[in-house]
Amino acid sequence: MGGCALSAPPPRNGRYSVDITELHKSERYKNTWIYRSPTRRIADFHQFFVHPVTVYADPVRKIKDRARYNALQDKLTVRTLDLMKKDHPLVDAPSEGTLEMRISIVDLKPVVEMKDAQKNDLIRMNTATKGSKIEIDCHDAVTNEQIFAMSTIYQGPEFAAYENPALLPNVEQAFDEWSTYFKARFDEALKSPPPLPSPR
Repeated sequence: MGGCALSAPPPRNGRYSVDITELHKSERYKNTWIYRSPTRRIADFHQFFVHPVTVYADPVRKIKDRARYNALQDKLTVRTLDLMKKDHPLVDAPSEGTLEMRISIVDLKPVVEMKDAQKNDLIRMNTATKGSKIEIDCHDAVTNEQIFAMSTIYQGPEFAAYENPALLPNVEQAFDEWSTYFKARFDEALKSPPPLPSPR
């Protein structure tokens, strides 16, 4: 499926292409954080558009030979489409009433120490940390409002396939496990009751 876009969509930014203000850690799956819109439901959408899965589209170190990575992208895209179309109507292009779904496998970005104006530490992370994240962003095809998101960290050198394509089977295995968990949480969110109206 191609990633067709609607005309003049609102701007997006960040790793998920939007800012996430309420990300909650899952108690059921390791190193996973989930976002659900407080005002919109997956059930508000009658069809779904799945973008091709991306594998290390923008790694820290530029990948010279993309062939194995591209092959994995194609394989994971087919698996994702097969997984979703069992229970959800998929379309070939986004339109009104469509929930767009983007899945990415990205390398862990090393973050160095940062300080604010008062010299207080803001972020500290070991720059030697290796691993990958699998993320999904689900958003309204028309408004770009984020409806659902999930991010899972697979930490460890065995998941640093952006450095070594021989490690891609580890990431592929992680993806298969992750996608099963994602589908369960997605279907759970789909069946959730509508949000309560905000008090006036």
